[in-house]
Amino acid sequence: MAGRTESFDDPLQYQDQGHGRTYSQDQQQYASGSYPEETSEFQQEHSSLPQEFSNVSLHGDSAASVPVVQHTTMYPPVDDDSPVEHLMPSAPAASAWKQLETPQQSSTGYQVAVSEPEVRKGQLGRSYTAYSVTGTGPRGQTFATYHRFSDFLWLHQQLTKSYPGMFIPPLPPKKAVGRFEEEFINMRMLCLQRFMNRIAASAELSCSESFVQFLTSTESAFEQIKKSSEKEPKPSAAEVLAKYKQMFAAIIQEDLSYASADKFEGMKDYIKQMTASLSLAREYCNEIVDSNKKLTDQTGKWVQGMNEICETELRLRQRLDLLSAVPRYDGYLALANYNKVLQDAPERNFQTVAGMLSMELMDVDAIRAAIQSRDECMAAANKAEDRVNEVKASIDKMRRSGKSVSVSLFSRKETTMEEKEENMRQAQIEESAAKELVQVVNKLLIVREFEYFRHLVVEEYRQTMRLFASLQRQEAEKVASLWAGMERDTSN
Repeated sequence: MAGRTESFDDPLQYQDQGHGRTYSQDQQQYASGSYPEETSEFQQEHSSLPQEFSNVSLHGDSAASVPVVQHTTMYPPVDDDSPVEHLMPSAPAASAWKQLETPQQSSTGYQVAVSEPEVRKGQLGRSYTAYSVTGTGPRGQTFATYHRFSDFLWLHQQLTKSYPGMFIPPLPPKKAVGRFEEEFINMRMLCLQRFMNRIAASAELSCSESFVQFLTSTESAFEQIKKSSEKEPKPSAAEVLAKYKQMFAAIIQEDLSYASADKFEGMKDYIKQMTASLSLAREYCNEIVDSNKKLTDQTGKWVQGMNEICETELRLRQRLDLLSAVPRYDGYLALANYNKVLQDAPERNFQTVAGMLSMELMDVDAIRAAIQSRDECMAAANKAEDRVNEVKASIDKMRRSGKSVSVSLFSRKETTMEEKEENMRQAQIEESAAKELVQVVNKLLIVREFEYFRHLVVEEYRQTMRLFASLQRQEAEKVASLWAGMERDTSN
């Protein structure tokens, strides 16, 4: 029906109710504007950033008592519909990334550690890697279990299905060849730690039934849970709406008069442009890694040549007893140490930055998926509207015919007018819930999720560049010390 989706796209028409999003400590800092370098430029263009918080106490499958964000504004454009081709950060960067991806105590009360990977044999003799998942919950309860990568995928799928419009932390991609190599396993483990840290920091995701089952179930019990979930239908629009009205009341009540109707097209443009820019930056960074490898190889050959000079001079001195032919070991040792610095540092340092860019591409995919889930909600709302029109047309036709019972041409099943009217009421309820859910998801994305995504990637960029700068500085200090020693030795 022409024009029917315009009301879903237009954030000016949203008027719903709900129960506000809770934030972790990092999210609280972001929402209160305490990242001056990130918000100062934005504040010049927009008069209001989120500053008011209220406490909400939830129980059961909801969140603990933590601050709830009341308002955020939006950054420029986002992304495209097709997922980006991304790679997991290269394995040699794992030693540096360990400093960033460690178990974190979140404001939700969870602390989860992914560790101790072990290769096991499956039922059909196929090998897989299991990871220890241990930690503590909000009430101090402890948990300890093992999970394979497919279990983490199951958790991601359950969260995606249950929380349309939310940024669901991404997982690293699958790998068919080389997945049992130690370096790959260690890098994947760090990516899984990042995944768990982010879920644990989210008041909504950390209270989901699937997350609790993931942490607390034994391995055998969890396999049964996975099998049972295959038969479970996707939550209905009414079920998700009821949950969201509890969780996001403050966000649903937001005034979006500052937002324009093409906000989502702007988001998609941003994502498309960032995907291209990040991919190009990562390509350049990998070129630096390759250049450093060549420099290291060539320096190694140079060191080998200097070693041969030293050995030649030593033989000449011994044979001819020439006092002037003193071996040049001082220079050789300095060059050999310099080559070792090159082997240990630059490649790994730039791989750390390339890894950060790969991680951000994964995050871009995650926010793209959140926006796509909003489009799926719109499609479901249109389908629900079609269903209402279909039942209404059937009732009108039955009334015009004067019949009290209609018979299906295919199943030959008889349906009374009362049954059709009841079908109409149910269809209208489903349509109303589907349309309202679209409005809520729109608000959730505009008010919070896209800004939260932006905060995450910028903060991770800062942490990585601080690490990169520290590694580069340490390397420069080693090199400076080597050159100073050579300058000193060759002056005597």
